[in-house]
Amino acid sequence: MAEAAQDHPDGLLVEALRLLADVQLEMEKERLRRMSIEGLFEEVLGAMSDCLILVEPRGRVWRVNRAAADLLRRTTEEMVGKSLRDVLGPGVPASTWELFQRDRRGRLEAWETVVLRADGEEVPISLSCAVITDPDGKVVGGVYAARDLSQAHRLLHELEEAESRWRLLAEVGDLLGGELDPRDALPAVCERLSQATGCHAAMILVREGRFIEDVVLGPDLGVPVSEPVAHPLPAGTVLARVIRGARVVYAPVLQPDFPLGIPGWPARSAALVPLMARSTSLGALLLFSEEPGAVGDSALSVMELVAARVSLALANARLRESLVELEAAREAAQSRQDVISGLSHDMKTPLGVISGLIEGLKEDGSPEERDRMYAAMRRQVQRLGSLIHQFLDYSRLEGGHRPVVQLQPTDLAELIDRAVATWGRNHPIDVDLEAGLPLACADSERLEQVLANLLSNAVKFSPPSSPIAITARRARKAIEISVTDWGKGIAPGDLANLFEKFHRGTGARGTEGAGLGLYISKALMEAQGGDISVTSRVGSGSTFTVTVPCAPRGGPAAGE
Repeated sequence: MAEAAQDHPDGLLVEALRLLADVQLEMEKERLRRMSIEGLFEEVLGAMSDCLILVEPRGRVWRVNRAAADLLRRTTEEMVGKSLRDVLGPGVPASTWELFQRDRRGRLEAWETVVLRADGEEVPISLSCAVITDPDGKVVGGVYAARDLSQAHRLLHELEEAESRWRLLAEVGDLLGGELDPRDALPAVCERLSQATGCHAAMILVREGRFIEDVVLGPDLGVPVSEPVAHPLPAGTVLARVIRGARVVYAPVLQPDFPLGIPGWPARSAALVPLMARSTSLGALLLFSEEPGAVGDSALSVMELVAARVSLALANARLRESLVELEAAREAAQSRQDVISGLSHDMKTPLGVISGLIEGLKEDGSPEERDRMYAAMRRQVQRLGSLIHQFLDYSRLEGGHRPVVQLQPTDLAELIDRAVATWGRNHPIDVDLEAGLPLACADSERLEQVLANLLSNAVKFSPPSSPIAITARRARKAIEISVTDWGKGIAPGDLANLFEKFHRGTGARGTEGAGLGLYISKALMEAQGGDISVTSRVGSGSTFTVTVPCAPRGGPAAGE
């Protein structure tokens, strides 16, 4: 029957229409399927955060996604149909054939390049591209995927800046910590800050928030710094407001009449940050440049961190200074107390002797006995006078003044005879003076005071019957006077500090004295242009040598 229908014309037509309907149905299904795939493809393209550009084999743009339009600041209509080089710029494989020339697989992994947006801005991107083929292997186009690296570069730049800031802070910390006084490190800190910012750095230190104590600059900056030092802060200036108001002033562009507060400095761009610690103003950190706009926000953030580190170091240094001053004041008070106690104790003995002699004078006695008492009283009065002189000399030295001396030609033989007459009653004293000894240029009273102190110590630290030797020899343009005893000697550990005030060696325990005699003797000899030294061996005695200049020929020495 089918064969009959085929033979019948109407049957053939019906069969043909049925086949056509089947074909149309299949085509519609294919169309719907393609529409579905294209819709899905469009959704995928739109959802991609990376920029995607599809091109024909010859390099004409066929399709782009929304991310590509956003990245390049162009509309889809402005890109579709254009050459790839017109869209992405030179340096990009513009066709599938060029892709094959660069890579046999027709695929290039991500590399960094720069594209030009429609507004003229250059954008760093990471670009990948590959050839597209159909199931039969035929080349039908290419795909280009780009990723905006602007944010990554910005983050990388911020990371590098942060690393640079922390490296700078570490170096500043090392510089400040490497000096006993951090102020000695401030020029190097200014230099390092200048290198990091490309601007000039300076620190203005103040005391009591009112007076400029110091101005510290980096190297090779020829601006006046001595003029404002030790002067009050200039009123009405930005510098004074920053220090007194403890606030930051940032002026990227300065006019010539800007009241900076430091005249003569070539500043057209500047920032000032206060140096504050424990609510106390220590000064200000200044960053400036001759170029307007040179001091930027990044430089301001760096100098704020440096200022905080410097402020802490300066505050700690001033705290240490305060503690040292407090300790020095305490030691000075204790020293005064020790001097008063020592002198009071030393004065009791001669006063007691004088008091006993006065009582003895009340009784009748022979003229010889009275003369002996008068002589003993005179010696004790001289001893009291020596103690008073010692106290006055100490007070003058503590006030930072040199002892007053009157230099004149002095006969040492006569001076030594007087000293021996005073101290040779209980000890045998051997005197050996070089023949033809010249006159000395000295204050005879002060030099006798020194010899009396040395003889007193020799008597004090020697057995009663042991001898004491005094020698005088010429040594070039000076005369050396030595006092030698054969007592217990001085321990080696005491020799280095023997001439310091209040120093009493281990062998002086249990003896009278405030520990000022040798300290004052050294100061007296230095004031006369001479010196005093000692050599000693434990158990063998000591030798103190006084060196005094010879008097000039042809006239008396000039007095002081």
